[in-house]
Amino acid sequence: MPETQLMSEIRESVEEMKQIRAGKKQARDAEDFINELFSIS
Repeated sequence: MPETQLMSEIRESVEEMKQIRAGKKQARDAEDFINELFSIS
């Protein structure tokens, strides 16, 4: 994965976490999150 794409993915994840903490978005199931992490590489 190119470094710019990785940085973009990290920014999206941080924004999603902010929305979850603010109560604007539901957190995903941990298993789904882990599966997504391993599918990115």
